[in-house]
Amino acid sequence: MHICFIYPSYVRHAEANPEIREDVSAGSYLGSPTMGIALLAGMVPDEHDITFIDDRVEQIPWDEKFDLVAMPVFTPAAKRAMQIADEFRSRGVQVAVGGIFSSLMPQEMAPHVDAVCIGEGEGIWLQLIEDAKNRCLKPIYQATEDYDLSKLPPPRWDLYFDKEGGNGYRSTGSRGQLTVDYALQISRGCALRCPACVIPEYMGRKMRFMDPEWVADNFRAMNQGGVERYISLTEDTSSFPAQRIIEHFVETLTRCEGLGTTISYVGASPQQAMLASPEFFKNLRKLNAVSIYMVFGFDPASRNAFSANPDPKHVQTVLDAVQRVRDQGMGVYASLLAGHDEENKGVFDRILEYTEKAKIDTAEFVMLTPYPGTPLWRKLTKEDRIITRDWSLYNDANPTFTPKNMTPDELRAGYTYIWREFYRRNSGTRHTVQV
Repeated sequence: MHICFIYPSYVRHAEANPEIREDVSAGSYLGSPTMGIALLAGMVPDEHDITFIDDRVEQIPWDEKFDLVAMPVFTPAAKRAMQIADEFRSRGVQVAVGGIFSSLMPQEMAPHVDAVCIGEGEGIWLQLIEDAKNRCLKPIYQATEDYDLSKLPPPRWDLYFDKEGGNGYRSTGSRGQLTVDYALQISRGCALRCPACVIPEYMGRKMRFMDPEWVADNFRAMNQGGVERYISLTEDTSSFPAQRIIEHFVETLTRCEGLGTTISYVGASPQQAMLASPEFFKNLRKLNAVSIYMVFGFDPASRNAFSANPDPKHVQTVLDAVQRVRDQGMGVYASLLAGHDEENKGVFDRILEYTEKAKIDTAEFVMLTPYPGTPLWRKLTKEDRIITRDWSLYNDANPTFTPKNMTPDELRAGYTYIWREFYRRNSGTRHTVQV
């Protein structure tokens, strides 16, 4: 059987708001897909052939003789995934989808596909392959329990490596060489219930950890082909101060020392950066970690700091968080969110003022987005404030609901204003930003 994995394309910030391109570079960086495809490809029995297509960087070979097309789907790519599925099914090809959107909104994907996978894919993937081989796919495959992470296969990173280059995954290193950044999970689940985050709904509230040696094997896998590759640790949970999280993080990064791969960033909110243990930063320094990807707008401190009536203590907390990271020898890549009910039109100038005080020179700006399945989605749906179900607009770059203290058009105008104004002031860092 010939299995084709497809990573569907989605609309990026500057594609939704072209005026951003006047002040922010849009083509100098493109990251790889999430590791979901690489993991599932690593489980495929040797008897089957595999093709991987990244819809963002290459044409889909519609007339290729595939037996099964498999796609992970997250919300901004859902509309494109439906189009791809419809086209292949019209040609008699079986289509299966999984991922966050498919798991939380299966009724949206079901009319377009032969099978919807709900939950973690690893536990149901082999059965799905067998059913596809016999052309008897079930409409729904639902994971009934958490997957045992000690059984994770080695990801097929080579499928991604084949896409590196000027027209594929790329960035520009300090010496002008090609560099590429790959996202790696070291845990799943989160005990918090941030209103706009879907992770607890999708992966559960119990944190589970990848085996440190499995993580180290992924660091080793990056040393192929003469390309300088970086790993980003994608979960904000890595910085939590809980003892078992600290112990796992320390053991994992200790195993990864000296393997030749640098960490590009680890995620953290300002409050998490302030609460993170000394061991968290110490072990990042050992691997020459470049930066903390600091996400503003989820934790109480940063939400209050940009509200219409900020508490000076919270403002100081978010300033101190950036300084603490710098004191550890790392940079800050800030992701700053606007659109909460406690904010008004002044939020955009407050954010700009903050970036100047904190001396942030690399940032991205996002609109609050009620992703399906999140507490925020349920709240705004109940309040009849959702204004579109065009999933391609759910990319942090379009107003998808009616804010409390501004209109959707005012939210968009403020969003484009802050992108352009910030990078007019910080033009030297434009090349490091993906829009």
